[in-house]
Amino acid sequence: LYIRRKRFYVEHLLFSIIRVVVWDSDGTIMDHTRPEKIGTQSFGPDFEQVRDSGRPLVVRRIKTFWHESDQPEIPVVEVLYPITGRQGARVVAVLKIIVDVQSTFEQIRREYHHFIFRAVVGSIVGALLLGGAMLLLLRRFIIAPVQRVADGSARVAAGDLQLQLNPRGSAELKELMVSFNQMVVDLRHRQELQGSLLIASEIQQSLLPRATPTIAGLDIAAQTIYCDETGGDYYDFIVPGQTRDATAVQLIVVIGDVAGHGVGPALLMA
Repeated sequence: LYIRRKRFYVEHLLFSIIRVVVWDSDGTIMDHTRPEKIGTQSFGPDFEQVRDSGRPLVVRRIKTFWHESDQPEIPVVEVLYPITGRQGARVVAVLKIIVDVQSTFEQIRREYHHFIFRAVVGSIVGALLLGGAMLLLLRRFIIAPVQRVADGSARVAAGDLQLQLNPRGSAELKELMVSFNQMVVDLRHRQELQGSLLIASEIQQSLLPRATPTIAGLDIAAQTIYCDETGGDYYDFIVPGQTRDATAVQLIVVIGDVAGHGVGPALLMA
């Protein structure tokens, strides 16, 4: 019966009741999980304290039960409860229950280990999710805008001067993109000005003589090189009409040099 009871408690509870003792008020055992103890007197100070005070007592102990030879020391909880008469004035019996709480402690340890495992796994997963979220935000608000600026620079270097970025991201990145857009506009204007200056240079070159005059006995050559696309230098050859002396040749060489160089002197020279 004891073995069946213990098996039932172990299978259905987190603790097992391993001993039940009932004494009468004189200390005689009225009931016991070991039947051979019934009718004998065997009690200690815990019994006397509960009988005299009429209050329950709970004691935690480490015990080894001799009737199980291979039983190691186990943690138990002893509960002593007074049983009073109808009027409740006199203690007529004391009930003692010894509970094996080792399974309870083991269950607590397992739950604690499971909790620690879940906490560690949860922390790792949380850190990964947080890191992923931070990486996503970093990519969206910092990496992606910087990458757009880098890609835009490559396109501008390839000749796309119509590109304009949409300022996004932090205030610093927006300011960077606004400056980038202004730079592209300035480059476009500079390219347009460069084209205009090349046209002006061609026009200015057209004002110079296309060929030098051919005069017997003379080798004539002329060239002008500007510091910029245009300049203030000018030369020309003027051959007047037939003179009285048919053998004589008249040649007028005109040389002009406006101070400075660039567009202003070129306009003044023209």
